[in-house]
Amino acid sequence: AIPGGRMGDDLFSVKNEFYLGNYQGAINEAQSSDLVLSPGDEKERDIIVYRCYIEMGQSDVVQGEIGDGHPTALQAVKLLSTYKTNKAMAEMVLVTMKQWLEDAEKCNNPTLH
Repeated sequence: AIPGGRMGDDLFSVKNEFYLGNYQGAINEAQSSDLVLSPGDEKERDIIVYRCYIEMGQSDVVQGEIGDGHPTALQAVKLLSTYKTNKAMAEMVLVTMKQWLEDAEKCNNPTLH
């Protein structure tokens, strides 16, 4: 039995909406007051929500909300946003990704892969 009587992935509905391309639905699910998440799940939820904003063409939200002090996973999402909205920055994005993948602390982050 799973503690608390909960079963499975707490982010299932958020991920499902995202993978189906219902980005607004994923954001709505992620903001549901019924969603009780661990800190790790909260980070994963934030990654999905920001990726939804990118897919909906709202990269300005991502660029405005993710600062330099955020975790590497969110920095990677911001980098994706930069790449998708400004192809002239593609070389800078690739150089940054290469540096991160060569960094012992950052290279194991699954969001970078």
